[in-house]
Amino acid sequence: MEQFAVLRFRKLKTPSAIAATGRHNRRTKFGQRDLNDKPWQSLCGSGDLLSDCRALWPAKRRKNAVLAVEIVLSASPAYFRPANPSARGEYDWRRYEEFETVAWSFLQMHFPGMVVDCVAHFSETTPHLHAVMVPLDESGKLNARKLFFGSPKLLAAWQSAWSKACEPLGLARGVSSLITGRKHRPLVAPTFVPQIASAKPLVRTVPDLRPRV
Repeated sequence: MEQFAVLRFRKLKTPSAIAATGRHNRRTKFGQRDLNDKPWQSLCGSGDLLSDCRALWPAKRRKNAVLAVEIVLSASPAYFRPANPSARGEYDWRRYEEFETVAWSFLQMHFPGMVVDCVAHFSETTPHLHAVMVPLDESGKLNARKLFFGSPKLLAAWQSAWSKACEPLGLARGVSSLITGRKHRPLVAPTFVPQIASAKPLVRTVPDLRPRV
């Protein structure tokens, strides 16, 4: 079964949207459910997403500027649990760690100094990372259009770059929407069945020697 790299983007245009994203990603919003006692893990960030983003915003910016971009990085279920891809919430921890290393390197290589928060989620169908970055161009201005959303070709190029980074994991790129004509599905925060008010972060059980920002 072929396994694919998954990459999604979401614009965060207002401070309230950023704050809500921080609450969702760090499981502080009522209604998040925990399926396997490993709900989430922080790779970087202070826990106050809005303050972390504000620290990078330029003094002057356009009223309609995209203030931050959420990036979701994941892979096909068969990558994380090759023996039983349909087993929701199950995964091979070592495979996840290899994936995380590749994803973290990808973020640091392409968005140096711009990633303000990164959280891993384990309590949904498939492990994935939620990274939030402030889209600054070379002049220090907010410019999500130039970095991501200027054209379908630009978004397709990011998909290709992510898939290329994941090749050592055996992950492939899906067929480009430039070929299929499929429209981009905006990334939206999922709705969860309320079961617990909050969840505790995952405590690693293996050594982690990679630097964090």
